[in-house]
Amino acid sequence: MSSAETEHSWRGPMYLTSQRRYDALIVVTNQLAGLVRANAPLLEGLMLTAVDAPDAKLRKMLLAMREHIAAGSAVHETLAKFPRFFPRYYTDLVKSGEKAGNLAESLEELEDALVRTSAFRAELRTVLAYVGGILFLELVTVTGVCLWIIPQFAKIFTSIGAVPTTKLRFLAGASGFLRSIPAAILLLAMLGVAAFLLRRGPRAFMERFRKGALVLRIPVLRTVHQKKDLAHAASVLETLLDAGVPLAEALHDAACLDINPVFAMSFRRIAGRVEQGESLKTAIDAEARVLPPSYRGLVSLGERSALLPEAFGRLAGAYRREALNAARLLLSIVPPIVLCWIGLLVYVVYSGIFEAILHLPGIVGG
Repeated sequence: MSSAETEHSWRGPMYLTSQRRYDALIVVTNQLAGLVRANAPLLEGLMLTAVDAPDAKLRKMLLAMREHIAAGSAVHETLAKFPRFFPRYYTDLVKSGEKAGNLAESLEELEDALVRTSAFRAELRTVLAYVGGILFLELVTVTGVCLWIIPQFAKIFTSIGAVPTTKLRFLAGASGFLRSIPAAILLLAMLGVAAFLLRRGPRAFMERFRKGALVLRIPVLRTVHQKKDLAHAASVLETLLDAGVPLAEALHDAACLDINPVFAMSFRRIAGRVEQGESLKTAIDAEARVLPPSYRGLVSLGERSALLPEAFGRLAGAYRREALNAARLLLSIVPPIVLCWIGLLVYVVYSGIFEAILHLPGIVGG
């Protein structure tokens, strides 16, 4: 298989979840750093890494990388051929390391940043997924009761010639609808939509959701996404500036990250102003409607004190903590609301059942 065919077959994040992508990127970075640090033959090392790769597509990509390097391409030029796997900031940092002769150090910095980001995303995903798990289990329970238990009670009333209670009639009607053809069509339509979204990829769905800043209009989610995305951008900027990447180029790289388009456009505008000769403080103050005061203030302070990488590092740490705190707040608010809603639904279902049970002795005795 030619390298061109291999590149085309690699679909990266379209078939991998975000967490798996980060895990794979960490593994590849660790292997590359080890090879460079030990002065081991890169071609042989990539072959061994490809053999041990857990994913067939990742294996093909590593073999294609080996072909490019064997043909004389630099490491950063090779990585740039796989933008769906290696982010732009990653390639730029490797390029900077190659120019400065400290590629191993650059790869180690990347690995450290990726590990921190991966751990943060995993914890955030765990916190937010808990709510969905509760809702799913409760809905499955209630749906099961409506589909299989309620019809049995309705049959009992019908068999003895009794009139079901109002609640039981309502629940029997709901159960009948769930078992009917319209409900089946609705379910198939929902499954079709879900399959379409999964086929297009979770990231594509999230991009459509995030466009128009919809997520930034929801109070608690706004804080989670704002802090998470700005922390990621600050972490990348810290790493790039520490490696000697020019400020404007680093800002352009931040604009290419997997962050909310609102923030991406803001970083792109800041980079443009810096390229035109404006100071970072002036450029970032022009984004007051997008970037929070604490972000702009600490960056301006870092520029004045010539400690800009350190300022971005402090921002990354602080905003990660704030994003997790906001997610935990969401966890403390949403489950009670969800449980109250589910509790009301359960009350209607089970009160209808118990009311029917209480009426049965009188009906049978009569």
